[in-house]
Amino acid sequence: LSYFKNEEKEILFTTHTVFRIVDIQQIKDENKIWQIYLKLTKNQDDIQLEQLTKHLREDIQLLSNPWECLAKLMLTIGEFDKAEKIYENILENISPNDYQQLAFIYHQLGCVHNEKRNLDKSRYFFSTIN
Repeated sequence: LSYFKNEEKEILFTTHTVFRIVDIQQIKDENKIWQIYLKLTKNQDDIQLEQLTKHLREDIQLLSNPWECLAKLMLTIGEFDKAEKIYENILENISPNDYQQLAFIYHQLGCVHNEKRNLDKSRYFFSTIN
């Protein structure tokens, strides 16, 4: 696998290699080190992975702005703080006359705060749409 046979111990994978997490264990005597057991998936054989990938692509491709795609992905995978920061950044750069875009971002921020259980902020963003 390596050009430097005994000097380097590395395994190279193609860029779209996908693994399924089998197990995660904290290594004893180490505070912040975890051992993660991975299993290589075969895209053709893994129906669940194929369905998930298709769903995420369809959901995210509807958005025109790459930042919106990233924020939506962060929201989908539960990275609410990251999604909030991206949506706030988008909000700062929207024209005040782009009502459709403003409504969409306010709605998304309402969803973010709803997921974070900040119900007052969520209500604020949802009520701002009207």
